Amino acid sequence: MKQRKNLNAMSDAEIKAFVNAYSKLAASGGLSWFVQVHSAMARHRMHGTMIHLDGSLGIHKGAPRFRFLPWHRAFLIALEQKLQAIDPSVTVPYWDWQTVIGEKRMQPIPRWLADMKITNVQARGVVGLHPLSPGFKHQDGSLYDVEIVRFPGPWTFIAKGIDYPIDVKLSTPKQIRRTLKLKKFVSFTDRLEMRPTGNVTALRRYGLMHAGGHLFVGGARIVGDQPFFGTMSNLFETAADPIFWMHHAQVDRIWEAWIRQSKADGSSQWSIPALAGSDRNMDPFSKTPGALWDVDALIDAVGPAAARLYDYDSYAFQA
Repeated sequence: MKQRKNLNAMSDAEIKAFVNAYSKLAASGGLSWFVQVHSAMARHRMHGTMIHLDGSLGIHKGAPRFRFLPWHRAFLIALEQKLQAIDPSVTVPYWDWQTVIGEKRMQPIPRWLADMKITNVQARGVVGLHPLSPGFKHQDGSLYDVEIVRFPGPWTFIAKGIDYPIDVKLSTPKQIRRTLKLKKFVSFTDRLEMRPTGNVTALRRYGLMHAGGHLFVGGARIVGDQPFFGTMSNLFETAADPIFWMHHAQVDRIWEAWIRQSKADGSSQWSIPALAGSDRNMDPFSKTPGALWDVDALIDAVGPAAARLYDYDSYAFQA
């Protein structure tokens, strides 16, 4: 059983091993597969809420709303296994964005992470990319090289279809604790992913959580009449940025903390009963040859037992 650590607690040797394995995976072309799988959102149905390239919101009902957490857990496991094929000691660290630094609630990106040079990663072009994007000339669906761009920090935008401004900030420890107290899975996953409501109250109570991490790191610049999103803010390229995986490890850690609390409370919500049939299989990720990861196996993949795939070094959240 491997242990995922807080990226700020990694030793120099662990940092070097991660950077080396991730860079080798990218240089080999292997990271491109992950980027392109994540961009195939209509096929894999793994987001309940999306911010489109034109600034509008896509809010989905049914299976995508409930697949967000288990699908991304399978996605993380698949990436981690590829890294471990290069270096068995490597795990995906988590970016604990509950850390509050200064009035702007900014957690600086560690220098070693900011300095990582990622090459040979390709995304598939889609309609709507900004003219400044490397993929602008590939809206026919052809492949193009991803350049990792970040505009980190707090910012404000008004999404199309939402009549109030959204302040992009990292969620606070208090907002995480509020989310962990939610009893129903649908309420928990909605708040953790960031599902907009008819007013700003829920956003203020729970923060942007998952969406906030993406938008905070990637950011955007308004050029002309369209936002030019940084890599983490662009769901068609986002998996190229190593921060994507560390951010989702944090989201996964919060989910695991909620699962354990839910079990301790005697609730059955942790099993995601709203998913049934093939919707419980997290395509295209195989647990064993010919068998996709399903929700039950994914929930059982985490823990301190030797038979589990990984655990986190801590489930503590700041008071």
